[in-house]
Amino acid sequence: MRTILKLGAAVNIICMLMLLTQYCFAVPPSNFAYRSGRNFMLNGQKFYYGGDNLYYLGINTDNAHDDVLTASCQTAGVTVIRMWAFNNGASYAIQPTLGTWNETALQQLDYAVRDAEIHGEKVILTLNNYWSDFNGMQWYVDQVEGTGHSVDDFYTNSGCQTAFKNYISMLLNRTNHYTGIQYKNDPGVFAWELANEPRCPSDPTGTTLYNWVHMMASYVKGLDTNHMVSTGDEGFKVGSGSDWTTNGYTGVDFARNIQDVNIDFGTQHLYPGPLDWNETGSWVSSTIADRASIAHVTANKPIVLEEFGEEDSISTQTADMTTWMGWAYSAANDYDGIMAWQMEETQGTGNSFTFLFTNPTGVAVTNMCVVQAFKYGPSAFTATSGNAVATLSWQSTFGATSYNVYRGATAGGESGTPIATGITSTSYTNSGLTNGATYYYKVSAVNASATSSQSNEAVATPSLGAPMAPTGLAGSPGSSQVGLSWNSSSGATSYNVYRGTSAGGESGTAIATGITSTTYTNTGLTNGTTYFYKVAAVNAGGTSGMSNEVSATPTASTPATASFVKADTTTKGTWKGVYGLDGYHIANDTSSNNPAYPAYATVSNTGFTNTWAASTTDARALTWAASGATNRIAAQWNSSTTFTIDCNLTDANTHNVALYCLDWDGAGVRAESIQVQDAGTGTVLNTQNVASFQNGTWEVWAIKGHVKFVVTTTGGANSAVSGIFFR
Repeated sequence: MRTILKLGAAVNIICMLMLLTQYCFAVPPSNFAYRSGRNFMLNGQKFYYGGDNLYYLGINTDNAHDDVLTASCQTAGVTVIRMWAFNNGASYAIQPTLGTWNETALQQLDYAVRDAEIHGEKVILTLNNYWSDFNGMQWYVDQVEGTGHSVDDFYTNSGCQTAFKNYISMLLNRTNHYTGIQYKNDPGVFAWELANEPRCPSDPTGTTLYNWVHMMASYVKGLDTNHMVSTGDEGFKVGSGSDWTTNGYTGVDFARNIQDVNIDFGTQHLYPGPLDWNETGSWVSSTIADRASIAHVTANKPIVLEEFGEEDSISTQTADMTTWMGWAYSAANDYDGIMAWQMEETQGTGNSFTFLFTNPTGVAVTNMCVVQAFKYGPSAFTATSGNAVATLSWQSTFGATSYNVYRGATAGGESGTPIATGITSTSYTNSGLTNGATYYYKVSAVNASATSSQSNEAVATPSLGAPMAPTGLAGSPGSSQVGLSWNSSSGATSYNVYRGTSAGGESGTAIATGITSTTYTNTGLTNGTTYFYKVAAVNAGGTSGMSNEVSATPTASTPATASFVKADTTTKGTWKGVYGLDGYHIANDTSSNNPAYPAYATVSNTGFTNTWAASTTDARALTWAASGATNRIAAQWNSSTTFTIDCNLTDANTHNVALYCLDWDGAGVRAESIQVQDAGTGTVLNTQNVASFQNGTWEVWAIKGHVKFVVTTTGGANSAVSGIFFR
């Protein structure tokens, strides 16, 4: 099939400049393809592509078939697919009758567009057809004028023009059922194509078709400033002589059409084989070169070999199409897009234009996709600065087996000698850099045959950098004070504490700075007032963002009491029915019912967690909290120095509180002291020294009020507590 586009003639120069300003110079948002001069661009980088024509993809009723096709295209390196975005005059069609739309059919198109984008392909959406397939221009004429009129009336009849504009407006403003994005705002759309292979044989000057192209391209651009527009013509010309492709026989003036202000690129269709146009190799070569010159030199725009194919044996087809692709992607002609007609998952019968992704012609097309991809190299290249390092990342290039990285000290100063080669991933960390110096990078793709063009440039200025924000901030109220604790931040040398009296009300001025530990006690507070806190980490590179927020309300408290009840070394891990009748918390037990604190207890813990055995039958380990469980867990809260368990009993009664201590892996080497302190005053109420507890020991106190268990390592790698239990 073929699609044609025309350019307007004799446009007022002032209007042209205004349109150029509006449509050609604005860069769309990220991930949209656009034109800059004679090149396609994508995210600020030149873009070349190898593509496929799958005209039926958007009107196919089999979504699973779409999935297979788009996945096969991705494997073959196809990055742009051309498909019909029209189908008229049937109950199942997108436009069953003039001006009515079939939602079911439109959702089939929606699915195809979304499916292609999922597989990394953009789509050219063709809006009409010169030929009768799927009821194109002649159908519009028949609906507006009645049957028996020339298809060429489509270009000049105002009723046909209005009906076609209505269809365009409907589609561009439509919201895709699967993505929730309007078509005119969808970066998955590469370009709009006015029609497939428009011709106007009744006007060999090309003026009628040009005027229509100018009108419709302007209309599309008026609705959609994000996307490119093409004519979809076959690249025919007007003139004299016997060559029907250049003497005006088709009414197509490629040279004038491509120069229209609203047309972004030229299209060319070629079927020169002996069973089709029956042209010579020299004719094909010169035609490809001529259209490339018109596009790149005269019009300063890209060009796409949008359709080409041959009805012949696979061997002949492969040989000829390989030659034609070579002429198109050569440095001299440098076609920006090359799209076969058509590569599928099923082989056509006999001599057919269709061929398998995997047969020799399909392999040749895949090789072309590699060549096109290597013209622009890796994309989305970025650099992230760190402490004396720059971390580089990029998107993979089809056909690459490795990558080279280049570095310079000035913009554009990357030398031809890479600083790293043979990189097989899509990231690289350049270390040993000087903080404060600026480095410039590019990357290229490599395979056995070639090294690609270099990517866009990325810039990094390494620095020490601020640390990450602290996590796990917790607050413990006391009498006229609040104790704060948090997790350390990597790279931090100190911490700042911020306070407010309302949620989010912490001021930018810290109440305490230069804190070198991960705890802080804010004293001199008013009992009954709620205070809100955040913490930030600091180093020479700066100050981190804020931690999570905590609040605490100091209250006047009566002194806590604690008396030691016993040390139990016989119960071991079989605690149910003995300890925890009111509640409990078992370290790292992820089974149901854990933790289960009693209503009168509020508990927080600053220890690290570690699991020795998540499931065991060893009697030393604590039985899982889950009802009926027989499995056991050996885990711990720990610190190589000191950690605290804050335990606030709020009902003014005395309760037995037991800590289970287990030296699971220390063979008796581990030793620790457990101080029970009044949380409000810091007064030490009781101290127990625990050693040789490889078989487990229960340390039990009678507690009243608000206390802290301060667990300090006195022997071995760290201190360890496996759970806290209440009754």
